Amino acid sequence: MTSEIIIMNTDVIALAADSTITINDKKTYNGVNKIFMLSNDPPMGIMVFGLGKFENISIETLIKEYSKKTNFKKLKNIINIKNDFLKYLTEVTQATNINIFLDSHLKNFKQMINQQRNSCNELEFYQFIETFSNAEIFEFLKDIFETEKYNEKFKEIIKEYDESKINLNNLKKCFCSYIFNISTGILIAGFNKEDMFPSYVSFNIIANVNNTLLYQNMDTKLNYSGTLIIPFAQTDVIETYLSGIDANLEDEIKKYFVNIMENYICNMYDHINVEKLEKINEIKNQLTKNFKNNINSLKKDFYSPILESLDFLPREEIGNLAESLIQITSLKRKIDSNLESVGGNIDVALISKGDGFIWKKRNPYFDPKINPQFFDEKMNKNF
Repeated sequence: MTSEIIIMNTDVIALAADSTITINDKKTYNGVNKIFMLSNDPPMGIMVFGLGKFENISIETLIKEYSKKTNFKKLKNIINIKNDFLKYLTEVTQATNINIFLDSHLKNFKQMINQQRNSCNELEFYQFIETFSNAEIFEFLKDIFETEKYNEKFKEIIKEYDESKINLNNLKKCFCSYIFNISTGILIAGFNKEDMFPSYVSFNIIANVNNTLLYQNMDTKLNYSGTLIIPFAQTDVIETYLSGIDANLEDEIKKYFVNIMENYICNMYDHINVEKLEKINEIKNQLTKNFKNNINSLKKDFYSPILESLDFLPREEIGNLAESLIQITSLKRKIDSNLESVGGNIDVALISKGDGFIWKKRNPYFDPKINPQFFDEKMNKNF
């Protein structure tokens, strides 16, 4: 696990990341690099989160080798760089068969579902599956999921539970979410050659299947003339700071309000006729919707001044803000968790049109004084 962030205004991009890696949710190590310079012409950086390997090759190795061989000046913009990087990953990694890929993950997915069932009561388990109803089935899996073979495989999983309470499509969407969560997240950020404002793209690389790279787009901002703060991986602490309320607390408050309204209606059943009850239900639904909208509006009002201030902060302060938001996540994990899944040294990079890619804070795993060979022009490109 990790905590990472991108902060942007019209002048600069700040990237910050901790240096902790978690092994099997049991042990952590510090000193892992998660931010890398891609190019100074155009100025581009890359940040990684999630699984540290892709097709059994270290993602750090893949990025550094890609950076060495690529003419970024020729590619010019962030979309071309993204597409070229995906092409490179397809060429240098070993492809697997789609059936082997799916069967392997379905086996692990089934174990995850069983663990989820054993960790909660029956109602909570079926509610967990239902939460994926608004998710999407990956485009590259839609056709194969409709084949008889994989329909039957998902139905076999459902048979172990109450079949009337699990929707087949929701289970497939839950599987897609499972794959997404064990993939590698990539963020590329910088300034396109001919743009005055910054850009970024984020996506998750999933697998090289039949020499086709499976990936899922997350978000894109091109030549963006606004301000933004976006956390990645463990986002809860930063989102609480930005919105003024913890997401879990917000959910409980909303549930509490809905329960009050439901109980109010139930207590009126014996005292009013059906026609009035239908009208009261309409009012109840509208009040619930208004209540949720008001909370969202309050969060936006809390968040807006922070974004507005980014327009006036000097570059150094934006870098300090990015570092501080990672630090408070690290502090929270140190206090509230048995596993310090965010921690270690924090790396901070600033990218601007004029100065290019600049390290504000960088923590090498070696002593620079006894490794002067690292700092020659050829090697320095990858530090």
